[in-house]
Amino acid sequence: MKGPEAHESYAGEIVGRVRWVYATASPQMGEGGTITLRGHSDSGGDDEANLRASQARADAVAEWLIENGVAQERIVVIAFGEQNPVAPNALPDGTPNEAGRATNRRVEIEVSVPVQPTSAKEPTLAESIASSAEEARTESSDRAQ
Repeated sequence: MKGPEAHESYAGEIVGRVRWVYATASPQMGEGGTITLRGHSDSGGDDEANLRASQARADAVAEWLIENGVAQERIVVIAFGEQNPVAPNALPDGTPNEAGRATNRRVEIEVSVPVQPTSAKEPTLAESIASSAEEARTESSDRAQ
């Protein structure tokens, strides 16, 4: 299958595999951090078509997340095309590696945890010892006067 129909099929395939239960099981999802979707494709077709396919794949996951309650502002989509395979696209004899190609058609999801402002900094052990020594010197000096 080639052309836009293939992209819709791949996008549907990815969305069909995503399970909301797993996505929301992550404590990071509830913390409001950025969700980065990295779309990938196999090496079948030209570079431009593969970039479009990876974009469509990641966009489909983004749309699904938004439809299921994730704020659009949290989502960042990056399309990589065929440039980061995790499996060989071809067998050693040069024939297509269908299992490898299927593995490479993927969307990686990274959920970032927002940086929490820290409250009062706890002193290090060295700072605690130095502070105790300073207090002891002050007390001893006060008693001497």
